[in-house]
Amino acid sequence: DVPEHSWNLVGRYTAPFFATGMEWWFEADYAYQDGRFIEQWNTHYLDSYEILDLRLALQHDNWEAIAYVDNVRNDLTVRSANTGPGISSGMFFSGPPRVRDQVIAYPASPRVYGVRLNYHFGG
Repeated sequence: DVPEHSWNLVGRYTAPFFATGMEWWFEADYAYQDGRFIEQWNTHYLDSYEILDLRLALQHDNWEAIAYVDNVRNDLTVRSANTGPGISSGMFFSGPPRVRDQVIAYPASPRVYGVRLNYHFGG
């Protein structure tokens, strides 16, 4: 099933870093998705979730240093799942065999933070 509402917003602000010839930037990514059913029988439901990722960087010529936090709010809501294979729940020609009460869920990534250093070789 598809969610009724889904949002993805990205914002970025870039400015000179004093009079050093460097730039700094701040970026935020926000995603929201309504709850939804995961199969045609509407018996298994995934809750809505929202994710916020933040990045702060300093860059000059061919290098940049980026501090980041992914999943700032540590939202661990399951974002993806499906029903598993098994005995058919309907007639032989109605589709692939399924066990309607078996659900395979994929865990969300927890909050992650760190620093990345990038160097661009060449022109």
